[in-house]
Amino acid sequence: MTQIDIVTAALSTSQGLSDWIQAHHPAKLESSGKKRIAAICYSIALDHREATLLLLQHDARSAAFALLRSVYEAWVRASWAQTCATLAEIERIEAGGFLPKLETMVRKLDTQPETMGAFSRIKRAGWESMSDYAHGEQRQISRWVDATSIGAAHPDDEVAELLRALDVYAILCMAGLLALADLSTEPCLAKMKELFPIPPSV
Repeated sequence: MTQIDIVTAALSTSQGLSDWIQAHHPAKLESSGKKRIAAICYSIALDHREATLLLLQHDARSAAFALLRSVYEAWVRASWAQTCATLAEIERIEAGGFLPKLETMVRKLDTQPETMGAFSRIKRAGWESMSDYAHGEQRQISRWVDATSIGAAHPDDEVAELLRALDVYAILCMAGLLALADLSTEPCLAKMKELFPIPPSV
């Protein structure tokens, strides 16, 4: 498989997942309280992911990489609102107050027995690179410079890996939305196993 085929195949897989999400998205979601804030944040994450696919279809790779952090942050906020947020915190958010800092949410999520510290591990593994891409720092700049010219040069294998990470977050967000709607999350587990026979790192 050539390098261009790698990106084309990854985009095709991601678009297929988008179609699957549209077909399985719950029709009705809770309109107030913790469930509403969580559903909003999951939906924001999915919205950013769709924008990323559009950017990559137009080969706007730097902008696509910059959105990965937005997808990740929206997923963390949704997970926190769904499982950890107190009534007082939700009421403050709905009244227009500030959300807790992301690190505070990550620490709180890691106190949940079922997470086994996964949220802090994911943040440690990807935060620096996501931030560099989001803010135009070293990693982003380095993808524009080579020995002979200046121009966007995100390697194709990195684009494929970006799409892989976005697809993982998309399935996790769908699982969250299905749970909020009191529906089985089994379709999400099946889709994760289908797309990622080897457990992915996000």
